[in-house]
Amino acid sequence: MDLATGFSTAGMFLVVVAGVLAFFLPFYVMGIYNESKKTNKNLQTMSSLLADVLDKGSRSSEKRIS
Repeated sequence: MDLATGFSTAGMFLVVVAGVLAFFLPFYVMGIYNESKKTNKNLQTMSSLLADVLDKGSRSSEKRIS
C-alpha cells in the first residue's frame, strides 16, 4: 500500500510540474516567434543596405574605368 501511495504522490507532482510548464509554453513559443520576426526584418534591412552600397560601388568603379 505504501508503494502505491508513493507513486501517487510522485505522479501528482509530475502532473503539477507538467501543468506549470504547459502554462508557460505559449509565452516561450511566442517569444521565439517575435524574435525571429525581428531578426528577419533586420536581415532584410541589412540586405537592402548592402545591395545599395554594392550598387553604388559598382557604379563608381565603372566611372573610373571610363
